[in-house]
Amino acid sequence: MKLLIDCDVVAYHAIYSHGGHTISGLIDKLDNIMEGILNAPEEPNCDYQGYLTGTGNFRHEISDIYKAQRPKEKPVTLKLARNYLIDNYNVSVVDGIEADDAIATEANRIGYENAVIVSIDKDFMQVPCNHYNYQKQAWRKVNEWEAKVNFYAQILTGDPVDSIEGIYGIGPKKSAKILENCKDEADLYKACLDAYEGDSERIWKGANLLWLRRHEGQVWQPPEVRDTDQV
Repeated sequence: MKLLIDCDVVAYHAIYSHGGHTISGLIDKLDNIMEGILNAPEEPNCDYQGYLTGTGNFRHEISDIYKAQRPKEKPVTLKLARNYLIDNYNVSVVDGIEADDAIATEANRIGYENAVIVSIDKDFMQVPCNHYNYQKQAWRKVNEWEAKVNFYAQILTGDPVDSIEGIYGIGPKKSAKILENCKDEADLYKACLDAYEGDSERIWKGANLLWLRRHEGQVWQPPEVRDTDQV
């Protein structure tokens, strides 16, 4: 089993935690979070890899307003937090994509049954593997069908935090209702297409902003034009 750790979340969590505004407090919090994660699995000395988002992001080529609502100014201690994680833990910086993509790609590479995604980000629920929410100390296993449904629900709702447009008025409850009778991915896509009144371009754009890549350079495509299944 391999822990795949979303260190973007870890860094911000430590910064905004009690005492995280001082250098010593920030370092202590980073160590506490990481040690808590690494000691969580029942399997001792579990392999792990942490990821941080670097420069560039292919999603900005799809949408010029992607994450535009987020604050432009970063916390003054963010660079310190990132460097500390890189220097003291097995953490890599990925460019051109987000840490989320690198994590999903690695989970696919090693086999979903061997991966544990460590994060508090709900976007990872589209990846069919084990998940660990380190804040709640909660474990969850998402199967392939649940992962597909979660992803298509995201297509319907969008993500306002990241400036990803969905269908106005559709939230988690309405999206669940729209998808409840679907039996396979073709049904899921058709349900979304009907909800979007046939606007496949809007679906493609939103899907590629939301989809976490499982292969380098991957572009999400609807099931009827895809060569292989996408999970």
